[in-house]
Amino acid sequence: MTDLDIETVEIYRSVSKAELDDLKGFGQFRVCPSGCSMESKWVALRFEDAIAWGSLFYEKQGINLFYVVTATMPRQLANQMFYQDKLDNIGKAICIDEDFLDQVKPIKVTQVRRK
Repeated sequence: MTDLDIETVEIYRSVSKAELDDLKGFGQFRVCPSGCSMESKWVALRFEDAIAWGSLFYEKQGINLFYVVTATMPRQLANQMFYQDKLDNIGKAICIDEDFLDQVKPIKVTQVRRK
């Protein structure tokens, strides 16, 4: 089976405890209800890159513990999203507009301690 035969793609997002709690309570990703976030979500296409982004972002905030959410989304939709080959000089990422976040299905959470 080739990648073209797979109907979904795995994506990875580094999140704070607050975003993780919102995800668990609401059941899916969404923009911050109080307006404290972008109207889209950046996600990595590799787990290791999500860790790198989380480490970079949360180091600036002095946070040592963050989470990487593994999720799936339809491959056809992922192929239509804004794509960066080397976002922040780290890796491949796509930007998912809030209108499509309901098609992202979280499947696993990994706790990461920043080194």
